[in-house]
Amino acid sequence: MFGRVRLKDIVLKDDYVQAKVGLFRWNQKFDDAQVWLEKAIWEKAKPIIPYKTGEFLGKIEAANGGREGTGKIIMSVPPQGHYLYRGVSRFSGRPLHYTNPRTVPYWGQFVIREYRHELKEGVRRVLRGR
Repeated sequence: MFGRVRLKDIVLKDDYVQAKVGLFRWNQKFDDAQVWLEKAIWEKAKPIIPYKTGEFLGKIEAANGGREGTGKIIMSVPPQGHYLYRGVSRFSGRPLHYTNPRTVPYWGQFVIREYRHELKEGVRRVLRGR
C-alpha cells in the first residue's frame, strides 16, 4: 500500500564484529497494527457520529474506502461535515443540537482521547502477535 515506511535489514560493522539486524520482519506487524488501529477508531466513532438519515455516515464510509492502512481516517465530509464536526450552526454560529444524543463535537478527537489506553493496548497485542 502507498505511503508506508518500509523497514530494511541493516548491517552493523565494527573492527572485529559484523551483525545483521533483521528489521524487515516488522513491516507486516506494523501494517497489521495500523489497520487494526484504524478499524478500532472507526468502530468507536460510528455510534457517536451524527445520524439522522444515514446519508452522512454513508458518505464518510465511502470517503474512507481504499484508505485502509494509510493512517488517515476521514471523520467528516463536505458540505455539512465542517459544521457538524465543529458542532456549530452554519448560519448563526450557535451550538448544534444533534439528533443522536451520543454525538459530541470533534468526535474523532473525542474517540482518541477517551479510548487512548484501550487503543494502545490493542496495538501492543497486534505487534506481539496475539
